[in-house]
Amino acid sequence: MGCEGLWTYSHTCVCRFVERYSWIDERSLTKALAFITGGKTTLDLNGNRIWPTVGDDENLVLVEATCSAETVARRSKRVAIMFNGNII
Repeated sequence: MGCEGLWTYSHTCVCRFVERYSWIDERSLTKALAFITGGKTTLDLNGNRIWPTVGDDENLVLVEATCSAETVARRSKRVAIMFNGNII
């Protein structure tokens, strides 16, 4: 439950940030995820996937979205939370 509350708060803050500064394109919305992922983003400047990679911690939030940008822009529904490789 603590993780879910933190995700909700962090996600809300990121959503407000992108709205306030008019980050509306896919690259900016994806870049905004760095604020709630410890600085990690899914793609580099050339569009190559850089995160997640093999060996990363298995802590994540699964959402209903077609891309990272949609997760921020549409406030996607959380499907599950994984912590240390276990769905909680």
